[in-house]
Amino acid sequence: MSVSIIPSTAGGGLSNSLVAGLIGNNIIDSFAVANNNNITGQFLRDLIGSAFESHKGLQTMTEVAASATAMTAVAASATATTAVAASATTNNTALGSSFSVGAYLDRIRIVGGAATDTTLAAQATMTAVAASATAMNAVAASSTAMNAIWASSTAWNIVRDSNMAVGKFVAGRAGQNAASFADMNAVVASATAMNAVVASSTAMNAVAASATAMTAVAASATAMNAVAASGIALRVICMNASASSIATSALQSRRTTIITTMNAATAQFTRQVNLVIDKTNTAAATVFNVHTNTNSIIIPLTQTNSSPTAAVTYNYVSLANETLIHQQSVVNGTANITIGVAIRGLRVTRNINSTWHEATTYDMYTAVA
Repeated sequence: MSVSIIPSTAGGGLSNSLVAGLIGNNIIDSFAVANNNNITGQFLRDLIGSAFESHKGLQTMTEVAASATAMTAVAASATATTAVAASATTNNTALGSSFSVGAYLDRIRIVGGAATDTTLAAQATMTAVAASATAMNAVAASSTAMNAIWASSTAWNIVRDSNMAVGKFVAGRAGQNAASFADMNAVVASATAMNAVVASSTAMNAVAASATAMTAVAASATAMNAVAASGIALRVICMNASASSIATSALQSRRTTIITTMNAATAQFTRQVNLVIDKTNTAAATVFNVHTNTNSIIIPLTQTNSSPTAAVTYNYVSLANETLIHQQSVVNGTANITIGVAIRGLRVTRNINSTWHEATTYDMYTAVA
C-alpha cells in the first residue's frame, strides 16, 4: 500500500534515511516527497548512500542539480533516479542541469529494462544529448527515457527544435527504430514510418508540439497523404493551434480524403451537418466568423445568393492561419462548393453589401476531447 506522507526535516539524517527506505520499498509515495522541494535535497542525500558527507549541505533539488558530484551520485543510483523522475518538478530540474544529464537519462533507461549506453551516459547536458545521434537513438529506444523528456519542458524544448533529435524522438514514439532515420526529413519521406506515426496519438502529439516536425510533415506529400487518411492525425492537428496553422495549406488538396476519413473516424470526431451562416438582412456586414478557435475542421458546402442581377464574390478563410481556401461568385442561385478545408474556424466575406437572401452551408467535425 502506498500513502502520501511529507516527511519532517526535524529528525535529521535518521528520519531522512527512514524516508528513503520507505520510498525504496514503495510505502511512501515518491511523488509527494519529490514535489516538496525544501526536503528533496535531504532525502536524496540519503538515497545516494556513501556520497552523503559530500552532499549533506544540499537542501533542494536545485542545489543538487547545480552540483556535479551530486548529479553523478544521483545518476548512479536507481533508487534516487526513480524518485527524481517520479516528479515533474524534480525531473525538469535534473534535465536542466549542466552535469550528468545523459547519465541520468541512461539510468532511467536501465531502470526501464534497457542496457546501458555509454554514449548517452557521457553527455553532460540535455543540449549535448540532443546533438548526438547515437545518444538520441538510445533515448528513442526507451519509453521511460522519452517519457522523462516529454514531461520536462526544459528537455522537450531542446529536442523539439532539432530536426535530428525530434525525428528520432517521433520515430521512437511510433515504435520505429530511430537509428534508421537520420532526422525528421527522413521520417516524413518514409511511407512506412509515417503510417506508424499517424496511427499513434503519442507520436502525433510530439509532431504537433514541434514546429520543426510539423513543418517537415506539411512539406512532404508522403507525410500529408498519411495524415489525411488518419483520423488520429487530423484530430491531434486540429486540437493544436500551431500545428493547424502549419498544416492548413497542405491539407487543401486532400479535401475528399479528409472528408472520407473524418466520416469514418467516429472515435475522433463528432459531425454536425448542413449548418448555416444566414447573411439575409445584414446589408452592412461583409465579414462573418464562425467557430473561432475551436478544435474543429469545417467543410463549406454551398453558397446561396438571390440577387437577380449582381454577382457577389465570397471568400472563405481558414481561421487557423488566415488562409484563403476558396473564392466563389454567385448570382441568383446556389453554387456547390467543392474546394476548401477550414481549421479552427471559418470566415466568409463578401465583396459588396447586399439585402438579398444569402446563406453559406457547411459541415463541422469537432475533435473528441
